Amino acid sequence: MKNSKAIRFVGVAAMAVSALFATGCTKRTILKFEDNPRQAVLTMQVQTDKNYWLWQTHEHQFFTCSDKGSMIDCKRACGGNTDILCPMLSNSGNSFSTNTR
Repeated sequence: MKNSKAIRFVGVAAMAVSALFATGCTKRTILKFEDNPRQAVLTMQVQTDKNYWLWQTHEHQFFTCSDKGSMIDCKRACGGNTDILCPMLSNSGNSFSTNTR
């Protein structure tokens, strides 16, 4: 009986530690926002910083937006579900990696 409680405690503790490592915060900053005077199209550049306990990622995202009067509909031009990767930097401790060449 004591072994099953110890195993259950270890399982719960492992899940709590895993959740701690997976938590983080995301910060998005609009770097550039341009309106096309001839068409109802906007372009936007956004810096997305994700900070976790052990690592960080920084992604420079590009969006194309269509102006629909009272609403702006934006779609990612890179990253996400697109075939084009956005410029990205990842760091963990003293090591860095990037997809920019």
